[in-house]
Amino acid sequence: MALNQVGGFILAASLALIAHSGYSAVEHISFAKTTHAGASMPIDITVECLIGLLGSIFGVVLFAGDLREIKMDREMSTRSVDVLAMTPSFKTIRHRGAALFKQNK
Repeated sequence: MALNQVGGFILAASLALIAHSGYSAVEHISFAKTTHAGASMPIDITVECLIGLLGSIFGVVLFAGDLREIKMDREMSTRSVDVLAMTPSFKTIRHRGAALFKQNK
């Protein structure tokens, strides 16, 4: 089996663990409200959530596969100088229209 498939299986199992720990936490909170017991979360629910979190991180890393190199020279050769020099964050949207239509009091 490829690492991609193993990562997908680990990711699915980890997401199921996270969902189950969330459901268990909601059930515990509702039980604690009805019995007026302490509201501290049991350790097994916390450990299940942490295992699911770590497993999902590991599964995503395996599922994503290898990273590809970015070739900047190939990307830059397809664009014109006008596109590269465009800086829309420095453009102003205030213009002379406000001065032309200024109301005199």
